[in-house]
Amino acid sequence: REALTGYISEQLGDRQDLMDTCVPDFPVFGKRLIIDNNWYQSMSRQDITLTNSPIDRFHEGGIETEDGKQHEFDVVIFATGFNTNRFLWPMDVVGRTGVSLADQWGDYPRAYKGMLVPHYPNLFCLYGPNTNIVHGGSIIYNIECQVHYMMQCLTLMLSRGASRLEIPDAVNDEYNDEVQEISKNLAWGHPGVQSWYKNSDGKVVNNSPFTNLEFWERTHDVEPNRYQLS
Repeated sequence: REALTGYISEQLGDRQDLMDTCVPDFPVFGKRLIIDNNWYQSMSRQDITLTNSPIDRFHEGGIETEDGKQHEFDVVIFATGFNTNRFLWPMDVVGRTGVSLADQWGDYPRAYKGMLVPHYPNLFCLYGPNTNIVHGGSIIYNIECQVHYMMQCLTLMLSRGASRLEIPDAVNDEYNDEVQEISKNLAWGHPGVQSWYKNSDGKVVNNSPFTNLEFWERTHDVEPNRYQLS
């Protein structure tokens, strides 16, 4: 953090008054690091004004921010991102209780090991909730671990003569409570971080709290007693 803060100070030059605005108050890696393309240096230009007050409303001449200031613009460019919490969208799935998966998940998508969801037997998700890697490595490897686990589930069904496999609510809740508990102590789970990693309640729903090795260990063997087979 000290090294990055020093870099920001160096790039801002005589605009040290912007340090408090430009230096995040959350830990390093709380959000994805990007390569600076002279963004900090551009803050010293006379035709640029930096504001971090949220937008309150648009008006005929431009934008009013929540601090009450009026900003006049000829052009406004929307760069508001996308809905990262809508897993499987636009596809929707209806479970055995007649409930849409999108409705069951709402703003808090959860799945056992990021793959299986209660009330949706035989539904397996790839790259589901809390499977996005942050510790480094390849997402392809992470997906391979998921496929390996899914194939073991299918093998278990065949060996038991079962046509349906489902994860119980209690098992799913236990797993996801652990995910959230671990995430709270990681940089991207810091309460000061507002990012696409989280939902509106501040729960991390995209990132995995596990390293690739830990996820491999958790998906290496299927646990027959954790499932409802019929």
